[in-house]
Amino acid sequence: DPPPEDDHGPTTPLSPAKEAGENARQGGKRPAPVCTAPLPARALARRRSLEGTPSSPRKGLFIAQRRTGRRGSADEAWLQEGSGGIVGRCVRPCGSLCGMMRDLLEHPYFDYAVAVAIVLNAVLMGVQVEYAAMAARGAGSKVEPGFVHWASIGFCAAFTVELSLRIGVYRVAFFVGDGWRWNMFDLAVVTLQLVEEAMELQAGFYDGVAVAEASRGSQASSLSVVRVLRVLRLVRVIRVVRVLRLVRELRTMVESIGNTLGSLLWTMLLLGLLVFIVAICFTQLVADSGLADPDSVAVGTKAHEFFGSLDRSVLVLFQAMVGGISWKEALDALVAATYPIMALPFCMYVAFAVFAMLNVITGVFVESAMVNAKEEDSIDLVNRLRQAVDGMAEDGSERLTWETFKAHLSDPQMEACFKSIDLDATEAEGLFRLLDPEETGTIDAEEFVLGCLRIHGAAKAIDLTTLMCEVRWLRRRWHQHALFVEELLAGQCSFDGTGAAAASIASRSAALDGGRGGAARG
Repeated sequence: DPPPEDDHGPTTPLSPAKEAGENARQGGKRPAPVCTAPLPARALARRRSLEGTPSSPRKGLFIAQRRTGRRGSADEAWLQEGSGGIVGRCVRPCGSLCGMMRDLLEHPYFDYAVAVAIVLNAVLMGVQVEYAAMAARGAGSKVEPGFVHWASIGFCAAFTVELSLRIGVYRVAFFVGDGWRWNMFDLAVVTLQLVEEAMELQAGFYDGVAVAEASRGSQASSLSVVRVLRVLRLVRVIRVVRVLRLVRELRTMVESIGNTLGSLLWTMLLLGLLVFIVAICFTQLVADSGLADPDSVAVGTKAHEFFGSLDRSVLVLFQAMVGGISWKEALDALVAATYPIMALPFCMYVAFAVFAMLNVITGVFVESAMVNAKEEDSIDLVNRLRQAVDGMAEDGSERLTWETFKAHLSDPQMEACFKSIDLDATEAEGLFRLLDPEETGTIDAEEFVLGCLRIHGAAKAIDLTTLMCEVRWLRRRWHQHALFVEELLAGQCSFDGTGAAAASIASRSAALDGGRGGAARG
């Protein structure tokens, strides 16, 4: 639709930033813009039908709840329900029950409950494996206790319900949204667990009743399938890794290991090349000594055991580096089979591998851990700042006034945010003025978050360079202004006929210029 026209022609719509500034200048009395686009017929029909039912609940936008934690307006809800896009169809709430399920799935305690269930399921798998090991060595019964079977069924049912809730609430977003890889892994694990429980029930493991002779052949085939599924059961143990994301320190360690896999791969390749080259040299020397003196490398000797072939030499050198064997034993065998001087290159190899290569690997891990910890701090600070802003902007406004900001300074979230950026609550007014250079009395919520992130941490090189450029610009402006004032004073003195005063001002100006030039050169 074209923009509305008045007596002076068409009116240009304001941008969101200009609209917010206009609202601030007019004291917030400017009415908020309302979308005048017609609703689709399907949305109009549903709106009219629900308007006749006062008890019908109206849910806000799902995306608005996810990003800001607040309910959207009624008009936005109807527009979202009338939209035909894939996002509207995939993530639109499906009623009060679906909203309750969403709130349950997104509650922090629900994640902790699932984590506890995953850990207990891993413990149960350990108990099952221990019973199987005892039965294999004849130290226990081949039939597992009944509580183990029922506990396994209970965990399987709990994980199936949890996965079904996630698929029902998130729909397509479960398969293509954030964390879809873990979602696919959970889907595969729960499917395997369901198939395993179904096959065990079919095989008659839970009732402990022997099958008839006629069906023993089918039972044997079922047992072989169940054995394969029990081996695949070990994949479920990997789900314990998902528990680590709930603990920040453990999550930082796992992410550090994942981020250093590339560097670790190249380091291990370099280490393998070093071990391979040294192994070739030592194996060749031992082989030459064996040609001259066969008894020195005969079968059963240490030289034959450690350096009798290339693969043995590689394994021994690697074990000597990481502590698998005492490198003194390998050194004695090498010296006994070759020459005493060979102790020097062997010791050089051990020193380089231990003090250089292993320390480089440790340094790579430490650096990655520090980078990940810094990123975790930044992400945690952003989340806390956004939660604090959402708590202050309860009326849905995207701008914060000084009165609202001051009223929430005693909140624990605000105190934690100020502590994170090394500020005190007494410095809140200075921070507000710093983020409000135009002195409008209001600041944007996003500007508050970005400003706190700039204050957090040490100054960067770009910040120092910008500051130096601004100082140079101010010095030039000040110098130009000083020359302008001196010219005005000199002209005034000349007009009054005080030439001596003008000469004195000129000499002082020259002296000041010389002092400034010397200081600048210094």
